[in-house]
Amino acid sequence: ISALSKGGKMREKVKLFLLVWTVSLFLGLVFLVLRLTKRVEVSGYSRKKLEPGEKGLILVSNHPSLWEPMLLPLLFFPWFLFSLRLIPFSIVDKENYYDKRWFTPLRLVCLPIKRGSPREEVKSMEKMKEALAQGKILILFAEGGRTFKGEEFKSSPSGRKIRKFGKGLKRLFSNGEIIILPVWTEGGEKVVPNALSFPRFPHFVFPRIWRKTIIKIGEPFRIEGVSKQEMIEIIEGTLLELGEK
Repeated sequence: ISALSKGGKMREKVKLFLLVWTVSLFLGLVFLVLRLTKRVEVSGYSRKKLEPGEKGLILVSNHPSLWEPMLLPLLFFPWFLFSLRLIPFSIVDKENYYDKRWFTPLRLVCLPIKRGSPREEVKSMEKMKEALAQGKILILFAEGGRTFKGEEFKSSPSGRKIRKFGKGLKRLFSNGEIIILPVWTEGGEKVVPNALSFPRFPHFVFPRIWRKTIIKIGEPFRIEGVSKQEMIEIIEGTLLELGEK
């Protein structure tokens, strides 16, 4: 069994290596061009912020559109080309993305979550916690969906807003050793316009890349000595504060 397990892990590493040196390399170069032409502006960037601790790193971002899920993993480019440890794993909706046939190549770097099913969400959280325990990097859109589709919001003094985070996230952030990296994005809804109905593939094949997207990277932090509810409020507040800068 041990030999089979080692063989499976080796195959997974080979697949990851091939993925990052093909699809991810191409997307990373496109991302670099977008940054050089100022179509994507990134502030607060440093290599050190992207480093996961022993218990992993969670990049927590707001979710104004369908554009930032494609961009944020590329913040780790080119570092993930040389270290599989720096490959980020995105948390994606199971039905709308992960289970789709066209999404198959990306499943290697994603963890699915089935929204609307408490039992399935708990299972997904456990898998996320396992990944963090292995020192992996997760990209989490904690609003649980795009901002404009929300019903309950938290707002900043200038009017920026996010959907209130789901209660189920309390168990994910309960480990005080996990590093949390807040990231705020703006402008994605102009690149990939929002619609009430879920757009079908290939809705992001022709994004309006001449529109500007802003990405603000905050300071990584840990949360200890507070209740689980306070943890969520602290993360929500930190994200909105970052949006004000």
